[in-house]
Amino acid sequence: MYGINYGRIADNLPSPKILTAFNGSSIEIVVRLGGEFLTKMSVNEDRTMSWIKENVQPFLPGTSIHGIAVKNEILASKVRQDLWEVFLPAAKNVVQEDIVPYMKPLLQFFSQIGSPFFINAYPFLTYMIHYDNMFDAQIDAAYAALEKAGFGKMQVIVSKTDWPSHGDESEAGASEKNARTSNNKLCKRLAKKKGTPYGPNIPMKAYVFALFNENLKPGGTSERNFGLVKANGSIAYDIGFTRLKPCSGASSLLCQGMDS
Repeated sequence: MYGINYGRIADNLPSPKILTAFNGSSIEIVVRLGGEFLTKMSVNEDRTMSWIKENVQPFLPGTSIHGIAVKNEILASKVRQDLWEVFLPAAKNVVQEDIVPYMKPLLQFFSQIGSPFFINAYPFLTYMIHYDNMFDAQIDAAYAALEKAGFGKMQVIVSKTDWPSHGDESEAGASEKNARTSNNKLCKRLAKKKGTPYGPNIPMKAYVFALFNENLKPGGTSERNFGLVKANGSIAYDIGFTRLKPCSGASSLLCQGMDS
């Protein structure tokens, strides 16, 4: 399964109503709740329901919205090196002692409602520290950690993955060529409908990040160049997806290109 993650850390993107462009298509969408809403929604159910009514319900059932991601990297380390030190040993990703009090109740809730466990898997980030085939490895890291935490039957879905088309000189591999190669290989990998070595019988599911380049994302240049499409409606780079077409105006972006 192949879908798109619609990030909105930018000030030059079309209205969220662009989701109607996916009406009737076979592409699945994950909508993300921004971190600026998290605290207020956690203590006010009415705010949560209002957000859903404004950002999700109007697009159903025509647009295939399959998930809501709540913020991003809530428990991530502030220092990337520290993040790798706790991530690469597979079982520590979810069951690291200092986040157990937060993760256990969440996992119990997900288990009760039958929700999958979403992870971000970026081979680009591990490419910079010289690892091969880290897409499968990152997914298996989550499966191993979930099993150790007592949730071995929970499905893992990749909520965000992709490769940047541009980057700084220090960001090795950030290029249109590598981004195109990464997406093409991801499509082929998912088309096989096979699992990972740790979960061979569970078909892999992933959402590409992102639909648009986001010009307000902090960090290196790569952070602002993960999109398949530029804010002006032009294609950032060709991934061979014939139904993804440019438009001259952002308001009509993809409306003709995403028909089923």
